[in-house]
Amino acid sequence: MDNLINLMLLLLYSRLFPRDRLTRRERFLLVAASLAAAVLNPTSAFAREVPVLLYAAMIDRRTGEIPDLCAILLAAGAFGQPARCPLAAFYVLLLTGILSMVGLLGFGDVKLMAAWTFAHGRLILAGLAAACWPCLLCCLTGRRKKQIPFAPFLAFGFLFVQLFS
Repeated sequence: MDNLINLMLLLLYSRLFPRDRLTRRERFLLVAASLAAAVLNPTSAFAREVPVLLYAAMIDRRTGEIPDLCAILLAAGAFGQPARCPLAAFYVLLLTGILSMVGLLGFGDVKLMAAWTFAHGRLILAGLAAACWPCLLCCLTGRRKKQIPFAPFLAFGFLFVQLFS
């Protein structure tokens, strides 16, 4: 039954996300990763979050912005789970909002972190730690531009923590 629900969500995601923003290779990667997540862990939120986080990472890498739909779908996935934590999401939103006003983070990253915190609570610290190390290595190797899209690193960190917790 859970596999059927995940398949229906995958079809819904493919209709919600605009096709003109992804290349054929990126769409293939998105569908393949979503199916692999549904096979690996069909009962958890992991299978529902893989396509959303990957889509946010791909769009942020290309355009520098994260669609609002990604944050909405991440936060909506928290309903029905006992692990949701609105107070932690508020604190993360407040802290990262300040970082966004200073210019250190984009507001799309702020929304993505707050939505994921709402769904997973205190795992946000481990997710951010797993996201910051590859980003730091990218900065130290000199492959950085003026602004680095942070959503690919966030997607990696969140999925890494969720897969191994």
